[in-house]
Amino acid sequence: MRADSFPGRIISVLSRRAPAFHTPSSPSPAALGTRPRKKPFKRTAAAPAEAFRAQLVNVGLRKASLLGAVLPGANLRGADLRDADLRGADLHGTNLQVANLTSASLEGADLRGTDLRDAHLNGCDLRQADLADADLRNERLLKATLAHSRLTNADLREAVLSDATLRSADLRSADLRGADLHHADLTGADLRSARLWTVLHTANLEETDLSGTDLRRQQLKRGQLRACNLKGADLRGASLAGADLRDADLSEAKLWKTDFEEADLSGAVFDGIDTGPWQHTGRDLLRLSGARWTAATKWPPDLQNFMLARSLRVSDGVWVVARTTLHRLAVEPLSR
Repeated sequence: MRADSFPGRIISVLSRRAPAFHTPSSPSPAALGTRPRKKPFKRTAAAPAEAFRAQLVNVGLRKASLLGAVLPGANLRGADLRDADLRGADLHGTNLQVANLTSASLEGADLRGTDLRDAHLNGCDLRQADLADADLRNERLLKATLAHSRLTNADLREAVLSDATLRSADLRSADLRGADLHHADLTGADLRSARLWTVLHTANLEETDLSGTDLRRQQLKRGQLRACNLKGADLRGASLAGADLRDADLSEAKLWKTDFEEADLSGAVFDGIDTGPWQHTGRDLLRLSGARWTAATKWPPDLQNFMLARSLRVSDGVWVVARTTLHRLAVEPLSR
């Protein structure tokens, strides 16, 4: 390969700046000028850390085989990495702003603290990837796979996650304010068994699969949850005040002290809900003051008459739960 050719220049840059970078098709680590894997990398006063950070701005690496690449802190802003193989790569602290990673494979990659603002990750495979503290603002993750990924403290504000798979992902303390999990004609994101306990203000969760998800004490006020699958979800102490829950499936969900004040429950399904343990000394309260429901709303048999007795009929087939001084209603225990 000629040294002045484009691939030659790329290999030359990586050999000087990226510790232990090589591709499976390369002849040997020595041919690329990389350090032997078993020898520790030592920096001297004459070689500051910045000197070893690969500068690959706008580089074209489409379909490149970068399996296990070691590029911590590299500058890959605007890089074309479509369909690239980056499985198991060390990219922590890397700048990937505006990079195109469409359909790239990043399974098991280390992306901690990576800057992915405005990057394209549509269809990207991020299974088991570590994205803790990553900056994913305005990110496009349409149809991306993030199952079992780590997204703790990640910034996902305004991110688009339609049809993305986040099953069993760890989203604790992640910021999803303004995130869109149901965009255009795509289906909602799959968050089954995900660990949330995060900021979800104004997030669009329409048609999202949240079945079995732990949403205890979650703040979902005025949330967009139309046709959302919340079957078996744990909503104990959660606030869904003013939320749009039309046609949502809440069957078998845990609803101990869940707040549905002013929520739209038209067509929602509440079959088999768990409203908490009942004690002789007190009751758990399901807050429903001002909630709207319709003839299509499916209440458990023991709750149906209670709702009819405490709601005002506002039009044909439409009721609103009467408001009370305490803005709450004590739900009678369901028959066991």
